[in-house]
Amino acid sequence: MPYWGVPGVPAPPPQIATSEEERHELVEEAELPSDRHLSSTKEVMGYRLLATDGEVGRVVDFILDDDCRRILFLEIDLEEWLSGKEVLVSRRVISKIDWASCKVKVEVSRRVIETSQEYQPAA
Repeated sequence: MPYWGVPGVPAPPPQIATSEEERHELVEEAELPSDRHLSSTKEVMGYRLLATDGEVGRVVDFILDDDCRRILFLEIDLEEWLSGKEVLVSRRVISKIDWASCKVKVEVSRRVIETSQEYQPAA
């Protein structure tokens, strides 16, 4: 029984495909992750960062709070925009992760990202 099931209530019967097309759709659906919010941070590395006024770099890493087990910042490589400068962007400005286009959308401008705190690993 799934962990979210109600004790004593049987699970619904599995959907049965009656045509080749329905079988194909069921197989594709079964192969998709059930909750994209549970994806690994490794999958997001390399995603483009999309500010309100255009792309501004790519996600290269995450700064984590080990005690609370949460993401504090995204490390963003500004690449050609500022010769490889890496900055920290708060997770709080993220508005959406677009899995299909491999982009992380934020609710701030490129200028805000470009002037964000520079990442210094030794600090």
